Amino acid sequence: MYEQKTEDVVLDVNGNVDVDDNVNNNIVQDKHKNKTCVTECLVYFLLLITFIIVCVCGRTVGEYNYYVANGVSKLLLNQDIADDTLITQGEKSFYDISMINDVWLYYEQILIPVLLNEEDVAIQNILLGGIRIRQLRVISEQCAHHPELFTKCYPKWASKNEDKTSLSNFDTPISWTSCDDNHEQQTWYGLVDTYPGSGFVIDIPKNKTESLEIINTLKENDFIDKQTRVIFTDFNLYNPNLNVHTVGRLSFEFPHTGGIQTYKEIKTWRFERYSDTRGKLVRIFEIILIVIISFNTLLELYNLRQYWKQFEDKKFCEKLKSTSESYFKNKWNILDILNLIFFWITIGLRFYEMNYHKKINLYSTDSFVSLRYEQFLFLLESQLQMVNGFLLWIKMFKYFTFSKRIRFLFAMFERTATDLFIFVIVLFLFILAFATTAFLSFSSDVEDFRSLNSSILNLVRYTVTDMDVQLLTNSSLIIGPIFFVFWSLLMILILANVFIAILSDAYNAINIEQKDEKLNISKTLSKTYKDFITSLKQNISIKSTFSDIDKNNDGQVNAIELQKTTGLKRKDAQNVINMFDTDNDGNLNQQEMNKLKRALTKESNDSMMCEDTNELNEIVNDIIENNSQENNQKQMIDDIGDVLDELSFISFTDEEDIGLQCTNSNSISRNENL
Repeated sequence: MYEQKTEDVVLDVNGNVDVDDNVNNNIVQDKHKNKTCVTECLVYFLLLITFIIVCVCGRTVGEYNYYVANGVSKLLLNQDIADDTLITQGEKSFYDISMINDVWLYYEQILIPVLLNEEDVAIQNILLGGIRIRQLRVISEQCAHHPELFTKCYPKWASKNEDKTSLSNFDTPISWTSCDDNHEQQTWYGLVDTYPGSGFVIDIPKNKTESLEIINTLKENDFIDKQTRVIFTDFNLYNPNLNVHTVGRLSFEFPHTGGIQTYKEIKTWRFERYSDTRGKLVRIFEIILIVIISFNTLLELYNLRQYWKQFEDKKFCEKLKSTSESYFKNKWNILDILNLIFFWITIGLRFYEMNYHKKINLYSTDSFVSLRYEQFLFLLESQLQMVNGFLLWIKMFKYFTFSKRIRFLFAMFERTATDLFIFVIVLFLFILAFATTAFLSFSSDVEDFRSLNSSILNLVRYTVTDMDVQLLTNSSLIIGPIFFVFWSLLMILILANVFIAILSDAYNAINIEQKDEKLNISKTLSKTYKDFITSLKQNISIKSTFSDIDKNNDGQVNAIELQKTTGLKRKDAQNVINMFDTDNDGNLNQQEMNKLKRALTKESNDSMMCEDTNELNEIVNDIIENNSQENNQKQMIDDIGDVLDELSFISFTDEEDIGLQCTNSNSISRNENL
């Protein structure tokens, strides 16, 4: 058999085969990955399954979270306010509030009656600790414009403009409180501005009569005036049926531009996760998850150590640089590191939550207890889990690289990375140009273009959705339609097709490259195979007699004698003997030797050579398709070496068994298939 040492074979960029004794140095970076591939795959799937169980079962109430929050929202936000001063009554809800009087009516008619329902029938949720009203105010200052006409002005909200003096127009002055006193460490992002947790606080008791009296007092003493910039209304609800808490906040913003902007945030959480049987089961899986993450971390450190060992002969700084460049060259390693970092941050946050949970009273019924920070921790954990889940599912593609189509898809995106990056830059510049135009033209009439930031975000949205041309036309009869036409032509028709063209070009280029690679490899192996057969035929045919080959004149040709005569390697010579040794004595007699010489004649060899080459081409194609070009190059080389071993002696058959025909048309057809 013709022995081809696969460790000495290197494929160049053209698919040719070269001989290189140092090929192991080219694949040493992935060698340790091959050793731990199965372990890494098993750990990944265990991690994925455990993570899904923790995330899904950890939210024990499931879809009921939505129903609780939605039920509370409908009761508080969708009911109409009755105002005798309105021409048409009963047409103002929370979102329609536009005057200060509407705010007080909302408190009196909707908020207080709903939350302080003594029977707890309407919402199935119990109010914990009453209601908290908090106001942020700004200082008054001398007007910069026309001071002779306007003596006082009230700036927009900013920390430097915050009014911290007491409200003295009450029987009991209302003092300013800090963020720490209010337990409002996080920043609130409203529709107009961003606000801290400080301000003037009024706690409304759970008694309905007393609550209405306080609201009336605030109204009569002008609690809301020109200095008011935002009113927060916080409340906490508890549903004993589901063991969940609802943290609600209603905000009324009073910007210096005038008007009122309303916003709501109602979130439902289960702060006590391990209170039932299902929660205890989740805790067990969380422990298992920590164990798997720890093992995965150790495995990743081991892989990193293997990269480190490759550069032991270098100095520390050079070793560190080389290791980093080599390790992070693999995109999957970057993904693994990011995933582990977010996992350990989530684990640390979970322990912090458990410690903080012990310090607060979740079921305070006497006084208001802010659960905003607790909610913030839960929300942060959910966002981290979101990132972890996304990265875990993306990592699955790493183990699907055996699929030809998936490898093709990754290769296409890799090839188009530069072009797509340039395309995104061009796209952003055009969007920025259109956003600036839209902001300057329609900001006063169209909500989507009220600011430059809003214009950019909405134009990005309009790349996949339709733009309301009627709003633009109502704003400007001339500029509106022109803007819409130019946007549609440039962004939708031109740039969208450019994007498709980039992907299409990459698709065609990769297809051509893969075909060329298969053809080059097949041609190279076929040439190697032909050279071997030709050499074997010549070296044997030039020997005129059997005795010339039988060196010891014992009437038998052994592997050593055949090796010396043909120049074959010992293993190949023995395989030749095994092929034609009909009496199975381990040697070739004169009759068997004549059969070998007949098999190597031109009449049989030419016919077989063509058929064998075609068969070789087909097998090579299968090898290439079943091995990843990036990670399994050595395996592909090994498989090709095995093919050479198997196909080296296909032609060594009796010419009586040969009935094969090879035409030029068949050869052309097979090459086209490559």
